[in-house]
Amino acid sequence: MSKKRRNTPAEVVSGRYAPVPHSLLDSPAFHACSPIAKALIFELMRQHTGGNNGHIRLSQSWLTGRGWCIASLYRARDELLHYRLIVQTRHGGLRNGSHLYALSWLAVTNYVGLDIGAHQYHPGAYLLPVTAPFQPRPKKAKAAEPAEPEKQNGHLPRRVGGGSSTSAAQSRNGTFEAAATSAAQTQVNKPFPVVQFPAPALSGMGRAARMRAVNWRLA
Repeated sequence: MSKKRRNTPAEVVSGRYAPVPHSLLDSPAFHACSPIAKALIFELMRQHTGGNNGHIRLSQSWLTGRGWCIASLYRARDELLHYRLIVQTRHGGLRNGSHLYALSWLAVTNYVGLDIGAHQYHPGAYLLPVTAPFQPRPKKAKAAEPAEPEKQNGHLPRRVGGGSSTSAAQSRNGTFEAAATSAAQTQVNKPFPVVQFPAPALSGMGRAARMRAVNWRLA
């Protein structure tokens, strides 16, 4: 009785694993990807269970717990979509759930809830030649903050010819000038006025303690 020969390799993986085909690792699309995009491929492969291709999500809560930041996550996703290593199978949004993706080297067996059908998806799109390198989205430029006007004589300038109460403003031609001081402001800023008595009145007064109260308010 001959024993059945086992062809099991000596270096076998124990537990669950995700196979990576050599055609993927040797493809021009994979070589053109940045290291961060290649890392995201393995995060997506970790979610594959053998029958959920096309229903893979980019969950922010799950990926941030694994060390990803939001900016790097979406940049790597756009790069994988550009090189056709993943395919978006559903566009999420309000009342439509989250975006769903498929690994382009695997077949899709369940099209329920997807935006594509069996006639629209063909595995192996990553093997197509790379026509153009990936260009990330330009960052939004921050609005320039207005320059703070310089102080003149310790005070901020005001708009030329303006009657507003603002302490500093810029004129139409972009120049600043110091505000003109009004008569009311000059009167307020003056010290308390000194009242001078005529000489005959001073000679007739007695002691200072017996002086009658005088209304010091100006007319």
